[in-house]
Amino acid sequence: MPSQAEHLRRADHDGHLVAQLTEAGEFQEWAIVVPAYRALHLVEAVFAASGIHHASHLARNRAVRTELPEIALPYVNLQNLSRIARYDVDRTIDASLVESALAEFTIIETTLAGRL
Repeated sequence: MPSQAEHLRRADHDGHLVAQLTEAGEFQEWAIVVPAYRALHLVEAVFAASGIHHASHLARNRAVRTELPEIALPYVNLQNLSRIARYDVDRTIDASLVESALAEFTIIETTLAGRL
């Protein structure tokens, strides 16, 4: 299972991609999806510090609700935005959706910072 440091490295790596995507203004759907993956790695980094690893999104979501309730709502919101970006091909992915995703991610990152 990945260590806390490995999860943090991946989150940092993904952060570079988000910066490139938002700067370029292209591939807006990925500017939403990648922050969701960053959030997943930050959450898993918190749990990995205690030797806990989740094998599924369902298990992780339950753990977030019970163990990290302060980020449960932004985490779910970010997941939902990611699903919209990936699967709702009829929907226009514009800057406002990207901004919403980044705002939810910022809440997650800021809240978890003291635990990482």
